Amino acid sequence: MGDVEAVLIGPDGIPHFVHIPRDANDSLLDGFLQVLKTDAIDVIELSDRVDLWVEASWRSGQPLNMAATAALQAFSPLPRHVIPVHGAALFTGPPDEHGETQLLSKPSLATVLHVLAVVEQVSHASDVDA
Repeated sequence: MGDVEAVLIGPDGIPHFVHIPRDANDSLLDGFLQVLKTDAIDVIELSDRVDLWVEASWRSGQPLNMAATAALQAFSPLPRHVIPVHGAALFTGPPDEHGETQLLSKPSLATVLHVLAVVEQVSHASDVDA
């Protein structure tokens, strides 16, 4: 299995492409923990093509991540209460048939970046209106 490229979004709302290497046991877990700067993570299936990795505690004293929280809401199929995301968040592809996390496909990457761009535009519009 190869390494995984993912989209990291911090509380500043700026997306970054990151490389997640596999360890000697062919696992991505240590890479996810390192990139998210935490010792425990949860994964949220946003769709059948996109997963969101976040700190397991979600309220570990990290700043609120408005972009990741809004993206989580945008991917929800029905209006629902969304728990706010704190700290960094990582968008990846879904697991394959062996449970291994995959790259975001080009269409999924485009969707994630579009959602984040819309969130940024709405955020700036609300700042101007305030």
